[in-house]
Amino acid sequence: MAQRKSKYRFDEKRGVVRAKFYELVEDGERPAELQLCTFEQLEFKLTTRGAKRRTATEKLSHLSQLYLERLRKLQKEKKEKPPTTSAQTTKFSVLIEQYQKEILPELSFSSQKAIANQLKYWNREGGHRVLADINAPWIAQKRSELKKAKRTSATVNRYLAALSVVLSACVKEWHLIAFNPAQNVRKLKEPRGRTRYLSEKELKALLKAVSPRADLKLAVMLALATGARRMEIWSLKRDEIDLENGFATFNQTKTGVARTVPIRGESLKLLRDYLAQSDTPLLFPSEKNPNFPFDFRRSFKSALDKAKIEDFSWHDLRHSAASYLIRAGVDLRIAGEILGHKNISMTMKYSHLAPNHLTDAVEKMTKKFL
Repeated sequence: MAQRKSKYRFDEKRGVVRAKFYELVEDGERPAELQLCTFEQLEFKLTTRGAKRRTATEKLSHLSQLYLERLRKLQKEKKEKPPTTSAQTTKFSVLIEQYQKEILPELSFSSQKAIANQLKYWNREGGHRVLADINAPWIAQKRSELKKAKRTSATVNRYLAALSVVLSACVKEWHLIAFNPAQNVRKLKEPRGRTRYLSEKELKALLKAVSPRADLKLAVMLALATGARRMEIWSLKRDEIDLENGFATFNQTKTGVARTVPIRGESLKLLRDYLAQSDTPLLFPSEKNPNFPFDFRRSFKSALDKAKIEDFSWHDLRHSAASYLIRAGVDLRIAGEILGHKNISMTMKYSHLAPNHLTDAVEKMTKKFL
């Protein structure tokens, strides 16, 4: 016959009676042991005539009464306690990994690379935390730390955006939380983007400096001729080039929307010559892994140094292409389509370069109506 477990324990050292509440035990748990009363409270009861010593039977009855009162209170508290949610138990590192497996591959190559690098930071800083602890105050604290680490406002905002896309998936895809806490964290104010572009003298010097390398020269010429972004050029594939009609289709775009841009003149000639000497699927494959695009940053920096061009980046080739389009009199909307701008406001920052664009517009209106 199994020995019945005693629910009372008399703690001689502290002079108290404790009880174990087996009724609240779930599988694998140990029973909670709580204090019921002191020895003195058990020994004596208060009456109208003062304190009276209890009999052994009265002591047992009193303990049973105290036990039942405490048990009912504990059961009520347990019933009212909100259930544990997945957000309170799921580590954020698990969700970052899930995002990288399920959602990140659907983005463009350039977006994948940028977000993956930024998520390394969030995994290092918050991967050990549960999702419920990735809240607005914590995110704001990390924003301040990034800024103190001398990151630019634009860079800090990109890190916040990378975190936000994972939290957005937690809301919309996996239904783990009701709202995205990153949306309650203010982004840093970014300075207005610069519009650095090559002068005619710098253009000649740069093209001369990149001439020894056929791949670098072609990449630079395509950037200037199409205004495409860095990774749009670097990740171009052979089957995205239409040599017969002179077109390139950029599928790995920042906006996720493919666009086809005409290629003419010297750029098309260079492209034909280059493809005749190459048979790789990628136009500019990496030397280490031909399945990944080549990174021209180091060789481009060397060419800039050779051409003695300062304060210039690869993205400024895009600004240069935009400035050439506008200065050639191309309509802002058409220029925006070529550049892959989401809206006309992005192209308008180059409008001051247009030759007499406001004067021409007013003259057309006056001639027709006035």
